[in-house]
Amino acid sequence: METFHEMRPTEISKGYDEKYGSSNYFGYRIWLYRPFVEALVARVGLRPGGHLLDAGCGQGFFTWLFAERGLNAVGVDVSAAGVSSARDIYSSSGAKFEIYLNLDGETSLTAFLQGHARCTILRSSKRSMGSQTGFLATFGRMAF
Repeated sequence: METFHEMRPTEISKGYDEKYGSSNYFGYRIWLYRPFVEALVARVGLRPGGHLLDAGCGQGFFTWLFAERGLNAVGVDVSAAGVSSARDIYSSSGAKFEIYLNLDGETSLTAFLQGHARCTILRSSKRSMGSQTGFLATFGRMAF
């Protein structure tokens, strides 16, 4: 059986599409993660109006928490179901959500945010870390 990091992005996308059929698939709790996001925003030095990319946003929970802090937060994911759920639940917060998966199966954000994000948030994907550093603005930061 292949591990997650050995799977093709299209296989990963299909798997998450199935999981994201239920709302709040990961069971995130506002009372637990809001203080975490507030501390991260303070530590990284983000200010209202700053740009943040949430790579692998899933159903958009964390993107929403960053938008709630006044950031121009954009969540991207390979899962159409996750992005659709995020848009349905969190778009009124000002957060934006996009699907990115090119024909080679790699995420492709070049035309969207190249060199623009003040901070890129990644939570787990070793696979995407190297490709996401190019989306940071000069002196931008990557947080995990």
